[in-house]
Amino acid sequence: MLLFGCGPVFKTTLVMQSFIVSTDPEVNHMILSQKEGQSFEVWYPDTFKKILGQESLVTLQGSIHKYMRNMVLSFVGPESLKQKLLPHVVHGVQRNLSLWANQDTVDLIESVKEMIFELTAKKLISYEYNPKKPSENLRGCFSAFTEGLISFPLDIPGTAYHKCLQGRKQTMEILKDMLQERRKKPKSCQEDFFDYVLDELKTEGTVLTEAIGLDLIFLLLFASFETTSLSTTFAIKLLTENPAVLEELTNMKHSSAAEKTKMHN
Repeated sequence: MLLFGCGPVFKTTLVMQSFIVSTDPEVNHMILSQKEGQSFEVWYPDTFKKILGQESLVTLQGSIHKYMRNMVLSFVGPESLKQKLLPHVVHGVQRNLSLWANQDTVDLIESVKEMIFELTAKKLISYEYNPKKPSENLRGCFSAFTEGLISFPLDIPGTAYHKCLQGRKQTMEILKDMLQERRKKPKSCQEDFFDYVLDELKTEGTVLTEAIGLDLIFLLLFASFETTSLSTTFAIKLLTENPAVLEELTNMKHSSAAEKTKMHN
């Protein structure tokens, strides 16, 4: 890695890609305050695009990016979250907490990852792991993918990057098979994100392609699985280490419940 310049803003080269790195709060605020495409636009290294997909939401720009983002929000927007997704999440969390309570020890990070993936995959693509078909273990494929996500981009057998690409390849094959199966047996009403994708593919003049749709589903699974599980684990850790905060949150919950009951009566 080569460094040029000094101070909070500098130019560097990493794995044959040139970057400008800013640790200056004012510069970062100015960049993030700009409208996308005005002075700056989202950019990712070629290796990252290869991992997340050339047709992924994070690599698309302009109107197509806005179109895909609106499509996602139609499924996970505020009203959908409140009416459809939140009750499903609450039920799943309560069920998992009950299971953990009966165990002597719990590997928190792995248990949370498994719970989040189960909840997300169920709502996004109606996925349920079939032990009779271990080759279709989507959770295992994603584990191989995430373990090599931030690694040196050396694509030879045995490297973390190679395992990452293989994990993505296997995941995409499973998702494509599921999409084809859903095409053969369509549902009568929209229940998961596969339904949204299939309906949009049938729309005349749509810019959505099967490749873009599959990359989008892959990205949504990855984003909800990896980032949510880590933030949830850290939140539990911090609450465990700060019992006063946990007590205050618990009291707030009880107060809110009591207020709702009073208003209802």
